[in-house]
Amino acid sequence: MSLQKRLPGEEGELKAECFPPTDENYLEGISEPPDPTPLLEKQDVLEEYVAWRDGDMKWREGDALGAKGENTLEDHEERSSEFQTWSPTVKTYTFRRSIAFWGAVMCCEGCLLFLWIDLITTYGVGTPEMLYNLTKVPHFVGGTFFLGGCYLAWFQL
Repeated sequence: MSLQKRLPGEEGELKAECFPPTDENYLEGISEPPDPTPLLEKQDVLEEYVAWRDGDMKWREGDALGAKGENTLEDHEERSSEFQTWSPTVKTYTFRRSIAFWGAVMCCEGCLLFLWIDLITTYGVGTPEMLYNLTKVPHFVGGTFFLGGCYLAWFQL
């Protein structure tokens, strides 16, 4: 393959050059890239990089299965979030445990308020105005607690 080119400031006929260069010393001024291994070890992503590199080489050799995705930080973070679904971090585990606790507490509070309503209506305390206030307000608050507890149980999933 030949390539015709004119150098800047040159006039006259075009020079024909071979590409790639046939000269054996054309790589003389180019240095080797630095080894990324120490940096990858420091960032704790060396194993992921090695797995990606091996998969990429398999794919380039024609294997049907190879590296999944590109070798970018965003792709590694996406795969990391998939991993955290099944093996959560301490922060995620503590948050889920806290949600489960408060969901159970809210359901128990709602249950106690509904039992309060039955207790008041069965034994009848005070005047009819008091009966209204001692049953309707706990009914509303108990229902709200149950709603909150059910939402937290759904949110935990």
